[in-house]
Amino acid sequence: MRSFSAKAFSYARLIASSVTCLAAVTPTTTATSETTAPTSTSAAGTQHSSTTGTMSYNLHGPNPPPMLSAAAKTKEKKTLRLTYPSWQGGTLPLYHFGSQLLTALAPPTNGPVAQVTVTPPELTPLPLKKTKGINALPENVATMESAIAVCKQHNPDNIVVLGGDCFAELGPFSYLADKYKKEKFGLLWLDAHPDVLNSKDWCNAHTYPVGALMGKGDKEFVELVKSPIPGSRVMVAGMHHPSKRDQRHIDDYGVRVCGPDSIVNNGAAEVLKWIKDEGITHLAIHLDLDVLSDKYFRMLYFSDPDAPEGAHKGVPRGQLRFKHVTSLLKAVSAKTQVVGFGITELLPWDVYNFREFLKELPLVNPNYAAKL
Repeated sequence: MRSFSAKAFSYARLIASSVTCLAAVTPTTTATSETTAPTSTSAAGTQHSSTTGTMSYNLHGPNPPPMLSAAAKTKEKKTLRLTYPSWQGGTLPLYHFGSQLLTALAPPTNGPVAQVTVTPPELTPLPLKKTKGINALPENVATMESAIAVCKQHNPDNIVVLGGDCFAELGPFSYLADKYKKEKFGLLWLDAHPDVLNSKDWCNAHTYPVGALMGKGDKEFVELVKSPIPGSRVMVAGMHHPSKRDQRHIDDYGVRVCGPDSIVNNGAAEVLKWIKDEGITHLAIHLDLDVLSDKYFRMLYFSDPDAPEGAHKGVPRGQLRFKHVTSLLKAVSAKTQVVGFGITELLPWDVYNFREFLKELPLVNPNYAAKL
């Protein structure tokens, strides 16, 4: 996660119609049980609902991941899948749509699903109001409280967070830290940036989660973290060239760091050593997609096609590829119990721009004539 300019607010209007488009492929996520209409699947993988006038598509390819049988499900621990479309933490409206798209693309689940209520950008006065040096402070506190309340309501053993910006991890991971406070609970933060700041450093709350989870930073967030994580049981992996203020907090808090070169050249070795040395038995993992190289994956902040030249100068970019992340996660999962996993900061610039392009095509857009 990084800090964003006011230019990003031009994307606010994409949300309403994009979420409408996703409704055909995204189930309602506020209930713990689901019912679906009978469907038939064509050879092309298109699912046609028996409900008149609706059609949905299989986004997982011709062979989607198998669903667990009822018998197998009873042997599994309860995993809550939580859609958390936070965007006020990073002040970038496109994060909201990114969370919805991520929810639509994620493999099917048999477990409970829920969504944190976040006011969408098109219903929010922009620019966001700054309170006590923090953009959208009351809104961020409210969504964090809501996320914790949802977690307590479901009381899951494990949580998957489909964010939004990085602030989305703070509430759910604080719940897990408290649930497993009698265990050696650790936090693995896969990110090009450490997210250890506070309002004295920067005004956007998506730069605060790691510090707040350790009980450091602004009291409005810290007071909601009931069981702070010791700094030695926090590792930021994939980060490089931290700023002076980032490095100061890392040193002060005792956070462990694993650079991208170590992961590329030595796999999970450094992370596994940390897990062994700290005796970590339960682990929450955060995956900020900006830990990936924008050379190989384009749905990142740095991939904004309208960003002026030099806009991201001096900001560290991710250096990993999918294969590095998946290999590391397999190794880690074999050595400790992963109880939390969050994915954040998917920014589908091309999807948005292509959607806007379709609006400019005759016949494709029923309202095309009105635009002439």
